[in-house]
Amino acid sequence: MIDVSSAEIVKIIVHKVGNKTREENFELSSNITQSNLELDGLFLKYYLQPLALQKESFNFFHESDITLNAVFKFSSQIFENNDFFTKQTQNLAKHLYSVSTHPNISSGELIIFLVSGIRINNQTHQGLAILKIENREEFLDVIEKNNSFELTEKSGISLTKIQKGALILNSTNQIFVIDNLSQKTKYWLDNFLKITPEKTPEACAKIGSSIIKTISKKIENTKDILALRNTLERKLTEKDEITLNEIKEISSEFLHKKDIDDIIEKSTEKSIFNLDGNSPINTDNLSKYTKKIVKQTKVKEGLEIILSNPDFIIKAIDIKNLENGFQAIIDINYKEV
Repeated sequence: MIDVSSAEIVKIIVHKVGNKTREENFELSSNITQSNLELDGLFLKYYLQPLALQKESFNFFHESDITLNAVFKFSSQIFENNDFFTKQTQNLAKHLYSVSTHPNISSGELIIFLVSGIRINNQTHQGLAILKIENREEFLDVIEKNNSFELTEKSGISLTKIQKGALILNSTNQIFVIDNLSQKTKYWLDNFLKITPEKTPEACAKIGSSIIKTISKKIENTKDILALRNTLERKLTEKDEITLNEIKEISSEFLHKKDIDDIIEKSTEKSIFNLDGNSPINTDNLSKYTKKIVKQTKVKEGLEIILSNPDFIIKAIDIKNLENGFQAIIDINYKEV
């Protein structure tokens, strides 16, 4: 667990990065930003802490040599010698500009700050936080003028929501990321940072839940979906770990093995780390991601029932086709304690 309660900001700098395709260019600061205790406190509370609380971590990646990963190279040089902070953050800004070629990428400020005093397992680390501000927010300010108070409209950077951010920790190769504007383009993770998910229990559970969700969607018979769901839920409560082979075995009663193999292959192909059939998946983590699958039940194509009360479970659904529709009788039970 990352502890940032004793963290302190060492240096802050701000650059501006435009969209290369639109020839917006970039502007580099030659000096660090003058800071104070109040500003540092805001950065630590609203920018560093949310990044440190991210459950999923990533690792730097390169096809041939990790030292050729630009962000890894420049951040490593900052950690080795903090005097290189300004120069290497300029290189980070240039690198970000070089990959800002998608038409949907907005220009904005690149805020980078170096932090000391981050603790992991009783060891102290430095961290480098990189933030890209793509959207400004409108707000009102009150000014005194001619013995009265007037409202004026201003725009600024939000403290309540990180748009794009990364926290890099020295000596760990761990990166924690936030990308709240990923619907526009994935350039932040794939092209700028160039990172892959770390093989953690959380990441393994995400892959497992994705497989279960896809298998559930492939099953057409409502009774089979319920049977699969109830069996899986029971297995997840009985065991601490489950494997892909076990999920495959349970699912094979309701779906052809070839279809299951195709689903597993496509899901695991998206992950860089190896998750084979015998890799253990923590059931507590997996249950968190399968909650939606468990509480959402398909009655017929285009019609689903969602149980908002976790104490209930659908045991059976009997469907009778009528001339102008159908009739569904649903058995709902309390979960066994």
